[in-house]
Amino acid sequence: LSLCETRSSPEKPFNVLFIVADDFRPELGAYGAHVHSPNIDSLAARSVRFDNAYAQQAVCAPSRVSFLTGRRPDTTRLYDFGSYWRKAAGNFTTLPQHFRENGYFCASAGKVFHPGERVCPESV
Repeated sequence: LSLCETRSSPEKPFNVLFIVADDFRPELGAYGAHVHSPNIDSLAARSVRFDNAYAQQAVCAPSRVSFLTGRRPDTTRLYDFGSYWRKAAGNFTTLPQHFRENGYFCASAGKVFHPGERVCPESV
C-alpha cells in the first residue's frame, strides 16, 4: 500500500465537454438572458465560455465544418447542406478526430456534421 502511495501517476488529461448549439441564440442565464437555466449556468460558471462567436458562412453546415477543421469554407469547398466536404476538399483532421487520436472518448449527438457522416464511429 505504501508503495502505491509514493508512486507518481502520470498526469491525467482534462475532461472536455464541447457543446455546440449554433442554431440557437445564447438564451441562457449564463449569457445574461432572463431564462431559468440553473444547470447549464452552473456548468458555464466553472467552464470556458465563448462570448464572441462568428459564422464563417450563412448556412450552418459550412460554418460547422469550418470551426471543426479550422479551415475556411473556400478551403473545405462546402457551401451547402448536401455536399460532403471530405469528398470535395480532402481528409482534414477534425477537432473530434484530434481528441480521439490523443486518447479521448469521442461521441456526438445531433447534427454536428452534415449530411450525417459519423466522425467517431468506433466510439459511439
